[in-house]
Amino acid sequence: MKKHKRHNPHLACRDAFEEGMIAFKGNVTVHDAIPVALAVLKRTKYITADQDTQYAKLKPKGYPIELLQP
Repeated sequence: MKKHKRHNPHLACRDAFEEGMIAFKGNVTVHDAIPVALAVLKRTKYITADQDTQYAKLKPKGYPIELLQP
C-alpha cells in the first residue's frame, strides 16, 4: 500500500485536537464537532439542520455554524 505523499501526521493531530476542543467547549459529541472543526480549519461556515444539538450549543460559542433555512 502506497502512502499518500501529502500525508502529514502533524495536521491530522491538529485536526483531532480542534475537534476535541470544540466537542469539550460546546458540550457536544466529537461526531457533532467534526464538521464544525473542518469549517474552522478551512475558514468557512458549516450549515446544519440540527437545531437542537449542533446549532444551539455551538453558535453561542462563536463557532462558524449556520442553520439550514427551508
